[in-house]
Amino acid sequence: MCIIITFIAILLSASWTEQTRLSTGQSLYEHDSCSPPCWFGLIAGTSSTRDISIFIEQNDRLITLRDDSSIEEALIFHWKAGAFSIPPSSYVVVEDGTVSWMDIASNAKRSLNDVLRLFGSPDRIGYAELGDGLIMVYEEFSMVVSLHTDEQNCSIDTMGDDFWLSRTEYFTESDLHQSEKYNSRLLAIPTEAWDTWMSESYMAKETCVEAFRAIRQQNN
Repeated sequence: MCIIITFIAILLSASWTEQTRLSTGQSLYEHDSCSPPCWFGLIAGTSSTRDISIFIEQNDRLITLRDDSSIEEALIFHWKAGAFSIPPSSYVVVEDGTVSWMDIASNAKRSLNDVLRLFGSPDRIGYAELGDGLIMVYEEFSMVVSLHTDEQNCSIDTMGDDFWLSRTEYFTESDLHQSEKYNSRLLAIPTEAWDTWMSESYMAKETCVEAFRAIRQQNN
């Protein structure tokens, strides 16, 4: 149990002491030079349908799943090549002519350690409702990062390298605070409680997936 606590403490503390915080032009996405809350030049609550059109014109690495006339409501696309053999869809949702929310699938293999190196410790952490993964909330960027893992290849002592980015959601500040993920009971537990979670007897599991399942059950 002490090994588990020590790993989590090192993993999180390194993210803001030994590693550089996010700087201009850093992103979890390949070919993106825009830093959160910006993504490929788009910002929730600010960007327009014209900005979406420019994004489509300038990016040849995606396949749009709806014609251009439909971007008054949403842009739906998937990456031509990315971290997944069957590319999942991504969404840029528009309300009243302005981007209101973006839910973007990963286009590169990024680990939990990569996320922590770029953004530091999240403000809230939870277990993903669907799939075997983590939800990490960064209030500064109005951003929710979702990571997944393969239970057979994941263990507590290597979870920093065994969780992989699956999606990132970008909100307006008000929408983030009203979102279901932000207000779930598990996410209400702050990051600082990680070592407390790990010190509980129910965390003594063989894999990190089982451990986070136990956390979710404990908070239901």
